[in-house]
Amino acid sequence: MQNKEPTDKICSKCLISKNIKREFYLAASDTISVDGRLCICKECISSLVDMDNVETLINTMRSIDRPFLSSTYEGSLTKANSFGEYMRMLATPQNREKNYLDSEFNKNQSSHSNKKELKSFHEELELNDDGFTKDSIKTLKKKWGDFENEDYEFLEDYYREYANTYDTNTPVQIMLYKNIAKVHLQAGKELSQGNTKQYKDLMELSSKLHNDGNIKPIQNTGANEDRGLSTYGLWIKEVEKEEPCEFFEEKAQYEDYDSFNKYWEKWFVRPFKNIFNISNDFDVGEDDEK
Repeated sequence: MQNKEPTDKICSKCLISKNIKREFYLAASDTISVDGRLCICKECISSLVDMDNVETLINTMRSIDRPFLSSTYEGSLTKANSFGEYMRMLATPQNREKNYLDSEFNKNQSSHSNKKELKSFHEELELNDDGFTKDSIKTLKKKWGDFENEDYEFLEDYYREYANTYDTNTPVQIMLYKNIAKVHLQAGKELSQGNTKQYKDLMELSSKLHNDGNIKPIQNTGANEDRGLSTYGLWIKEVEKEEPCEFFEEKAQYEDYDSFNKYWEKWFVRPFKNIFNISNDFDVGEDDEK
């Protein structure tokens, strides 16, 4: 029997097991954590931050390798849960994969500017002609296998498109997207060399991988402007999955739609009341056609 993916994990600070999706914010990447979530829970991170003291937010973002964005910070201060709003904005597509080195500071926060840190960082590391460090090449090889440096950029970009569009809830899905990226990398090379047969075979393999993963256009996040209906449907699906359904506001209009309660009152409750002299109602009238 296939093992189910874990739904909970232990916070590295409070050591309490909590729901992965509800209690942990998104990380900048899945390189360290396969579930794509931070190792410290929302409650523990919140305890480290005082939104009235920007220094605490900057230091916390540095420690979890997420960006400090000055304009986003200022905009979040108008919300009741300002830190929660700030982290929500970090989860948007334009900020999803940013880390601390992508931070943006205003002139009053120039002492924290990561540009100085970034310059120092690159001065200390040996860069090759493609701009990769030895450590990053090692990480990419572990993730993808042996490829040319320029291929890693293609694979990362291609995988990121799928990860931002479709679910990455299980290792199987993640591996599937990686395999699709590899197939399309090779397909592009074959086509550029005029090997149309090999290209066709690779495209058929890609189609099979998509079918095996049940990947269809309607599954995406609906972020495009012309997919409003898809977005709305996905939102309803999420609500039904995570939240209990609410009653109709006009409940009285629907509570006895099939007239069962009316039938019960007329043919069971009324006769018993008459038997026990609670009422004297013998006018049953005629049933509605319904």
